[in-house]
Amino acid sequence: MMFMSRKTLNFSHILIFLLLTINFFSVHAGSTGEMPESSHSSESLKLLKQQLSGILSNSILKRGNVGVGIYDLTSGSPLYEFNADTSLIPASNMKIFTTAAALGILGPEYTFSTDIYIAGNLSGSSLDGDIIIVGQGDPWIVKENLWLLAQDFADTGITSVTGCIVLDTSFFDDNPVPDPDWHRIKMPLRYNAPTSALSFNFNAIAVWVSPGKQPGAPAVVKIDPPSDYFVFNNQAVTGKARSRNTLVLAISKTNGKCTLLLKGSIPSDYKKTAYYRHVTEPEYYLGETFKHYLKQCGVNVSGGVQKGALPKHAEKIVSHDSKSLSALLTDANKYSNNLMIEQTLKTIGAVEFKSSGSTILGAKAVKNFFIEHGIDLTGFQMSDGSGLSRNNKATARQLASIFRLVLTQSTFGPEFMTALPVAGVDGTLKKRLKHDSRNRLVRGKTGLVQGVSCLSGVIDSRNGKGIVFSILFNDIGTHYTQAKQLQDKIVKALLDYWLPEY
Repeated sequence: MMFMSRKTLNFSHILIFLLLTINFFSVHAGSTGEMPESSHSSESLKLLKQQLSGILSNSILKRGNVGVGIYDLTSGSPLYEFNADTSLIPASNMKIFTTAAALGILGPEYTFSTDIYIAGNLSGSSLDGDIIIVGQGDPWIVKENLWLLAQDFADTGITSVTGCIVLDTSFFDDNPVPDPDWHRIKMPLRYNAPTSALSFNFNAIAVWVSPGKQPGAPAVVKIDPPSDYFVFNNQAVTGKARSRNTLVLAISKTNGKCTLLLKGSIPSDYKKTAYYRHVTEPEYYLGETFKHYLKQCGVNVSGGVQKGALPKHAEKIVSHDSKSLSALLTDANKYSNNLMIEQTLKTIGAVEFKSSGSTILGAKAVKNFFIEHGIDLTGFQMSDGSGLSRNNKATARQLASIFRLVLTQSTFGPEFMTALPVAGVDGTLKKRLKHDSRNRLVRGKTGLVQGVSCLSGVIDSRNGKGIVFSILFNDIGTHYTQAKQLQDKIVKALLDYWLPEY
């Protein structure tokens, strides 16, 4: 038997591989998930435009303000435009700007640090001094993380502290509310929680209320997570079966403490009910809860909890780093968490301008980022990072342009796309296009505030081809369900145009 040399063998293999590759692409051209150019004929585009114009003629939009921009992902050429350059309220579509800029400026691997220092004289297990907690805006300090910080502190061997727990929040400014328009929402709800460089549990609390064992008995109340920050006044009682639920929860703050007053009646046959409220002094919420956890870990702190600055000669003894920014933004965008985005916006400002982070500085950094990348921001206004403010303004063209920009950025584009809800699968798009077999090819961001419903995103994007779109509906009254249905019809029409044989 005659054997080929190693050199001959390698050359033969390369030649065979090239011939097979050429043959594969000649046979399978046009069936790799891309649609051949001929499939997107002028006639099919004309039909698409007719469909979209018909959808937008719906009666609920006649008195509203509508902006729609739909573009070819590769070329940027418009497939359909309707008031694409009209500045409208984007609602949570504003998160698209904040998220993309955060990943581009801070980097997907960025982490938020929370550091614990001691200042004073340490003798054995006793500290004659203070504990100082320095926050850097971590939006994901939940009870599990804070408990681990308390355990780590206890592991240093310190069991007694004569001083206070001091809270250094100087990484952010002292304005907890991003924009005055937030005050239109009178209730302290979860989605309008204030910011702080030391935030805890998304700056919100759950008050669980259950009926007592019999009518007339006090209602059973549980606070999650438990914290010495709260002073609870339970005046609620158990009513008769099938009676009306009249529970009312009021919150007030006094000297670093939060008073919860529960009044009314809960029917005896009522299920356990949760009332979610935000707190107005998040740093005290964290500090008091940390002190509570320290006590459970065997560390007694004699003093109280107060705000202050880190002393010059303090010693760092415990540190906690958050999950990566890309992981945090996945949670924030898929479930539209306003607080996480506002914390991120202030962090952008702090890092870019080496100053106390503020909404104004964060917005300035975001604008600079997109202008440097060639995005025309004419008519754009950023009053917060999450979109809760009605003072925000953006155009459909700008939103679609962000998606086109991000998909060209290999350094953070994949992380941005991963952070978006997938239609019919998860997040705020979980119930949208659920029964369409093409739903996983649609990623986007919803937006909803009073009288506003928006949807912007990407269709397909495989091999750099697809469609970017933005649909902004303003002044629609209370027709939110119908608005979502119209948006879904538009997306389905785009899928039919792009993937007619999928």
